Amino acid sequence: MAKKEFHIDEPREIGKKKIRIKKDDVLLVKKQIEERKQVMILKKFMNESKDDTMDSVGILIFYRNRMLTTQRTSGQWSIPKGRIKENEDPVSAVQREVIEELGFQLPKIPRKIKVFHKENGGIFHVYAVILDRMETIHLNHEHEQYHWEEYDKERGGIRLTQGFDPDILPVIMGIFGARDV
Repeated sequence: MAKKEFHIDEPREIGKKKIRIKKDDVLLVKKQIEERKQVMILKKFMNESKDDTMDSVGILIFYRNRMLTTQRTSGQWSIPKGRIKENEDPVSAVQREVIEELGFQLPKIPRKIKVFHKENGGIFHVYAVILDRMETIHLNHEHEQYHWEEYDKERGGIRLTQGFDPDILPVIMGIFGARDV
């Protein structure tokens, strides 16, 4: 029987059991580290960080007498909206939010239609855009579904689902005479 060779690299290693790590485990850990780096790079690229301001933006998107509404994971229906980042202008913020939440880039610059003060002290900028063609929508993790609400002149505006976002409802009602169903 051959003697096992015992070698101490450092004094603090005395009494510790050496663990062999499988090659597959090492590759898995390296892959996870690489994925984390990529996520951090994407977040940095998309300006996702703790640099949100109190101000926010929302956008009314129209296509052929229809307005796009989205349902958040909380169940509430609203329009695409989000916070403005530090050093970001409202137009850039609304364009970024459309890309993040709906998965497409606005084909034209949206038009500011209303600005109002929020209860938390921030400012809410409401924009609108009329699409020339139907865009393919890919909702992000913040939303469950979307719907195109029809504008009906005979019924007096746009019919919105009950419990529509109370912060946005007065704006839409003021513009189109929308009714809460």
